[in-house]
Amino acid sequence: MHILTLDSNSYRELGMSFSDNIDFKYLSGFLSQGPHELILLDVVYKELLDYFKHDYLGKLINDYQNLILRFERNEFVDNIEIPDLSIIETNAIKAFQEKLEATCWKIFSTRLIESERLINFSIFNKRESKKDNTRDFLIWNSVIQLAIEYPEDKIVLISRDKIFSENEFFRRLPLAENIKNIMIIESVSQYLSEYGLRIHFVNDKLVNDSIPKDIIEKELKNDLTCFPSYVSKYYYDGNVKPPKNESLEILDIKPYEYYTYSEDKSKITVVISYVVRIKAIYESEKRVELKNYEKDFYYEEIKHRIDNENRPIYENNVLFIFEGEVDMKNKKIVNQKFDDFIPDWNIKKAAHNTTI
Repeated sequence: MHILTLDSNSYRELGMSFSDNIDFKYLSGFLSQGPHELILLDVVYKELLDYFKHDYLGKLINDYQNLILRFERNEFVDNIEIPDLSIIETNAIKAFQEKLEATCWKIFSTRLIESERLINFSIFNKRESKKDNTRDFLIWNSVIQLAIEYPEDKIVLISRDKIFSENEFFRRLPLAENIKNIMIIESVSQYLSEYGLRIHFVNDKLVNDSIPKDIIEKELKNDLTCFPSYVSKYYYDGNVKPPKNESLEILDIKPYEYYTYSEDKSKITVVISYVVRIKAIYESEKRVELKNYEKDFYYEEIKHRIDNENRPIYENNVLFIFEGEVDMKNKKIVNQKFDDFIPDWNIKKAAHNTTI
């Protein structure tokens, strides 16, 4: 798994409307489909909020106020009613803050910093640079803490700032902690170029031919007790024992989405989701009349039903998620392993696919 975090300058490079930037959109799509996550360091979070408030929004409000003054000084033009700019400012900051929080997995708080480490860096930096690199130190210290807290994952810092890769003091810190899971990449586009793989032979036909029907059937049979709760709310109560399954029929299987990625380029992983249409019929319920209980709302035509024998019947889509490997030599998908399935997958149309 990759845990990505962006330097403040990387966000500013994407623009204040960073979430609308094509690179960020593509990154978000890639992260949402894979095991990777985006974390926002609180030092970056606070720096971005400060930049937005004082440098971006402050300039915008100042320009607006100057425009109003130009109207007031012009004897031939009616004055403009001045709105409450404090409310506009508060709402804008709140909206930007919410956008930052919504586009990341979580905000990573700065941990307690050893005073000796900070003192040593200040002395080193004074001799090596005329620039105050305290913010860079705080970012790098947080990245190291991430690496310590998630030792099994790759911590990816996206930054063009060379200090993180070339500063001798910074280079020594991970070595002192025996940290080997930090990676520095210059930009979002470079990350996507290196890890958002496109493999020409991983196409609709190959994915369709690789459907693991036997595993799908096995996993369905292992958890048939979950489906009656989607037919009647009577079975929502965990204390109510679900009825025994009488029959299971797989009506259709279609690939929904698939994409490839590689964490270290030695192995290419493919994640595939399949929409599986099933019909599961259960034994007659003897305790209550199921038709007296409310049904759930479904986005597609409701085919779940209680028949005349008081049997719950689940007929709907189930989304299955598998992870496998791409055999580059033989151009095959191999070693598919079941990850999870989601009942009641409401989709009306044939599944589409996305390869990244």
